[in-house]
Amino acid sequence: MSFMTILPWVLIAVLLSVLSMVYGVSHGSADLSYWSALAFAIFIVALSYAINRRYWRAGQGEQKNYSIALAAARNARLMGVCYVWGAVALMAVYSLTQLRWQHGWQYALGMALFGVTGFAFAAKLKREDLNQYDLVFRLARFLTILQGIGATLGLIFLIGTGKMSSLQDDWAANHVFLFGGIAIVLLSVFSLRSNKILIKQTWLK
Repeated sequence: MSFMTILPWVLIAVLLSVLSMVYGVSHGSADLSYWSALAFAIFIVALSYAINRRYWRAGQGEQKNYSIALAAARNARLMGVCYVWGAVALMAVYSLTQLRWQHGWQYALGMALFGVTGFAFAAKLKREDLNQYDLVFRLARFLTILQGIGATLGLIFLIGTGKMSSLQDDWAANHVFLFGGIAIVLLSVFSLRSNKILIKQTWLK
């Protein structure tokens, strides 16, 4: 399953989620904003699971010549999509609705940069069949671990400080942070598991 094959569905999911959040916020419906963000998180996590499941089977007796680099590139693109969704959602909500939050565009820009980085790494990883000793590949794996830890700490802060019950104008952004963070943590775990299994498979050849 190539990324271009699923791209139309990914774009539709991003568009529907963002439009639904904007509509919900415009009409003062925090619930609609919440469920719209959750729906996108479920979609991207389910898609990641479907893609990575084939790699996990490689460690359960189904020995196939999967490319470690290709698997990593696909996961990097999914993470990039997740960040881009967050960036678009923040920009749309805080420019097309009555909500005004001075940090909205800053977080949106940060997420956009993370998204571009994910796609850039995917392009590099797919360019050649890199092995686990390649500098770029090791860097990508390290950043995935760092990303998962960072997202986990962010979720702990978000929930632990009671931000999810905030009545300030950042409440819509918190929906993006919560479900985007959960999605990034799970995508990171899926990616690292696939990487570990495929490396083991490579050594067993």
